[in-house]
Amino acid sequence: QLHAEVSLDKVERLMDQTREGVEYQKALMSKMSPEEEEAVQAELEALQREAMVSDLTSLHIILSSQRKRTMLIF
Repeated sequence: QLHAEVSLDKVERLMDQTREGVEYQKALMSKMSPEEEEAVQAELEALQREAMVSDLTSLHIILSSQRKRTMLIF
């Protein structure tokens, strides 16, 4: 239950960020040189990786905490 609530919110946030980044990139593509376009694409990918790592780290911490509480009950 906790996993579903947390991961759904984080996945939706990541999808929104990705969608916004893609839309921004498309808007800029018509005005950028190929080199600038490549740099923007690399930056977008780096930001997506950072967001994913942050989300996974948060999820791991929450799940570890939940697991510890479950172990204390038994």
